[in-house]
Amino acid sequence: MTEVQTQTGKKPLSGQVALVTGASRGLGRATALELAAAGAHVIVTARSTRGHGTQPSLPHTTIDDTAEAVRAAGGQATPLRCDHTDPAQVEAVIRQVAQTHGRLDVLVNNAWGAHDRQAAGGGGEVWDEPSRWTSSGTCCWPGPTAIT
Repeated sequence: MTEVQTQTGKKPLSGQVALVTGASRGLGRATALELAAAGAHVIVTARSTRGHGTQPSLPHTTIDDTAEAVRAAGGQATPLRCDHTDPAQVEAVIRQVAQTHGRLDVLVNNAWGAHDRQAAGGGGEVWDEPSRWTSSGTCCWPGPTAIT
């Protein structure tokens, strides 16, 4: 995590609340770390938490690990388990963000499913489920408008 500051020394996202979906690994994790470095309180969501394992073929990182990495670098993070294809779980996260922070300033829709499949040579069905998963998960994130 690289600390980000403006010329005045203030972090550009200081006091802001950011939510990153699919933040247990890869781009989601990296995005969460950078938003925190810029001063945002980062809420990280995914299905992968300690106690709720990851796919065997994936790196064994969780949103708990991402939140700990943010905190270790001096940032603020809250991990919230969420299956992004379940509207009830998405709504529960939005309610919790609203109750705790009163707003959501930044939303990064990064969640993606079916990581354990090989895309090359897999045919159309390899992309069908993840595409539905992503469009459904993204459509379930009306966060900023639900909170304001």
